[in-house]
Amino acid sequence: MTDYKHGWFNHPLYRIRTDMIRRCYNPNRLDYSRYGGRGINVCHSWRESVSLFCEWAIKNGWADGLQLDRIDNNGDYAPDNCRFISSQENNRNRRDNNDFIGVSMDKNSGKWKAQRAHGYGKRHIGLFNTHYAASYARWASDIEQLEAGE
Repeated sequence: MTDYKHGWFNHPLYRIRTDMIRRCYNPNRLDYSRYGGRGINVCHSWRESVSLFCEWAIKNGWADGLQLDRIDNNGDYAPDNCRFISSQENNRNRRDNNDFIGVSMDKNSGKWKAQRAHGYGKRHIGLFNTHYAASYARWASDIEQLEAGE
């Protein structure tokens, strides 16, 4: 990995590959728990060869501005499980994406966070182990607010 003779060092794909590997193998990264901490790996050929990854990417739709995406969010980074998509599409595919307003995954704790708009800011309702519990707490908060006439 430290051999810069491959010619890809200044190419955007080099950074994409480096970030992919760090997400999976560097436990000091904040996002490690969502990748390597869940057992997500990078296939051997991509981990060992910058050129193999970059050549695959160019042959499989990479264009500047697109993001690397795993088709199966629980699967590894590998040629049969990856593609390049827009940032908007990638945001829709996130594991912490949900349709309940005010409920989201808290990246620091790894728990589901419930909150609601309050004045010009947000009121924290709580952190929960499940999406269901956070959604219920948010719903209960809505009912309390309606009953209080706020």
